[in-house]
Amino acid sequence: RQRGNQQMGAVQDMVQRLLAHPWDWAIFTSTNAVAAAAAQLGLPLAVSHAAVGHATAEALRRQGITVAAQPAAANSEGLLALPQFCGVAGQKILLLKGEGGRELLHDTLIARGAQALPLAVYRRSALAPTREVIAELLNLADAAGSALAADNLEGFNRAVSDSHTLISRLEK
Repeated sequence: RQRGNQQMGAVQDMVQRLLAHPWDWAIFTSTNAVAAAAAQLGLPLAVSHAAVGHATAEALRRQGITVAAQPAAANSEGLLALPQFCGVAGQKILLLKGEGGRELLHDTLIARGAQALPLAVYRRSALAPTREVIAELLNLADAAGSALAADNLEGFNRAVSDSHTLISRLEK
């Protein structure tokens, strides 16, 4: 147990040293990233802050952070199209995100000459829906036509995969 505490202390020390250096931008990819970063690291994290979407921008504002960049299209492509992120050579940028997910922001910023550091501040996890919830969703889909929505590709792929398994179980 003591070794685990020492390792955790070393990680926290490393993160604090990393954050002690001035960062030009902190880009938040979700409301979860805002909440986790505020709790774990404290805010503000950089000279300027950006949000990928409207809800993320609102979460930053609720934390007292001025949002200097927010795309009209709430996605990585929209953020990368903003003038603030076209000429980023030499800038230091933190990417606050969940574990996994797309690498487009990081890869594009690096290709444009930025020093970009992704920080996974939370872990995504799927909730296991109950048999009753799945049955109700299937009833709604039958009544209103079928549709599936997800806020990211990883969630969509998981939902499609899980739905096949769950439908098989319901049919038994």
